[in-house]
Amino acid sequence: MKCPNCGNEIAKEDKFCTQCGTKLEVNPFVSVGNITPTEYDGGNSQTQSPMQSQTQIQAQNQSQEQTQSQTKYSMIEDDTELKGNRGSDGKKTVFVVIGAVAAVLIVFAIVGRILFKTFITPQKTEVTTTEEGKKEDQNDDAAIKDESEEEAQDEIAVPYYVTKLQKKYHDQVEEYGSNSNIYSTPVEDGFARYLYDELVEVKCKSAGNETTSYYYDNGKVYKALHKNSEGEANQLFYKSGSLIFWIDDEGKNHSAVEAKEKWQDTVEEASEMYVKYADMMEDARDDVDDYDMDVDYVLPYSSNVYVDESDLYGLSEWQVRIARNEIYARHGRRFKDQELQNYFDSCSWYRGTMSPSEFSAKEKSILNSCEKKNLITISKYETSMGYNR
Repeated sequence: MKCPNCGNEIAKEDKFCTQCGTKLEVNPFVSVGNITPTEYDGGNSQTQSPMQSQTQIQAQNQSQEQTQSQTKYSMIEDDTELKGNRGSDGKKTVFVVIGAVAAVLIVFAIVGRILFKTFITPQKTEVTTTEEGKKEDQNDDAAIKDESEEEAQDEIAVPYYVTKLQKKYHDQVEEYGSNSNIYSTPVEDGFARYLYDELVEVKCKSAGNETTSYYYDNGKVYKALHKNSEGEANQLFYKSGSLIFWIDDEGKNHSAVEAKEKWQDTVEEASEMYVKYADMMEDARDDVDDYDMDVDYVLPYSSNVYVDESDLYGLSEWQVRIARNEIYARHGRRFKDQELQNYFDSCSWYRGTMSPSEFSAKEKSILNSCEKKNLITISKYETSMGYNR
């Protein structure tokens, strides 16, 4: 094959002339051996003489390179436009996703609010206006009123006059342990106590192992202690023979009206006790000063009534010792101490049948709970007073 420009022989596989550098293009419809410049350009180009100058050849090559560059630039612009379209599509996708998430959150918020109102927020109930509803409201009002009255009752203050009576009582009890002119003597189901020639206290047993102690001033009761079998006490206060105040065993205060409703009988009982034992004071004083061994009991009620320290005030050391041991003597115990044995042998009620060792073996089953507690109380009192047991 020959170059159409310079006629140089060119191999079929070459695309450029090795002599002049002309680019060779093969027309598939024309035989290479018979091609002419006019035929090669398809009849649209001017006829080139085979003697074109080298400058023309180079200009032709530059034109071809510019065409190739423009083609590449066009391809780059197309690619950039394609990428821009892709970026725009990505932004649209992000906005779509954000919108979907926001919609879901709004739906959840609405559903949650509905559920909260339905199951958590208290529902308003209709107020009944029927007669039955009115009665229920009235009953509720009455119950509230009762509770208010109970609270008001708890808030009752102790009157000043009652505080003075409390002080008088404490001073009197304190005097029992220090004044040698206090005299005490057993009486029926209790004891009576005197200061000089005046009756100041009477303690008596009531039903159910309960005891009541009355305290007097110039012949008039001013305070009473009512103790149950557990030692819990109700305090009663009097003025001129009339109940004026009550403090129950739980420490709650009660007015005079409430006190009289429950404890009015104590007014009459206290008066009867004073009349009954006031004339015994001289004999009682003599019995204590010159202790008579024929006295049957120091504490005749200690087998079934709980004793406290106030029961022992005014007793001599010997009397307190007898009071403790007569609890054993009632059950027939004999004593190693000969002085004690002689004393109980002189008592009309005593029957000594058990040796100390025999009694000790059965003591827990023989003594009742009241006697066991009284033994402890008397022993503690002896220790506090420094008595030689």
